[in-house]
Amino acid sequence: MIDINNFEELFYYSHTKALFLLIIFIIFGRSFIINLKNKENDWKRKAWVNGIVSSISFIVLVFMPLDK
Repeated sequence: MIDINNFEELFYYSHTKALFLLIIFIIFGRSFIINLKNKENDWKRKAWVNGIVSSISFIVLVFMPLDK
């Protein structure tokens, strides 16, 4: 059986994980902008991957609560 504490741990994250997600958001978001501006070889796929990773990290930061 899943204990309620284990279930809550799935939906809460620590401040360290939040910092890690913020760094991922910044790095992949910046890489997305660079790929979009340069439009070098295979830029569409790189922009999509960077955009999706950046969006997922942003959504997690915004909608999932931090630990107390």
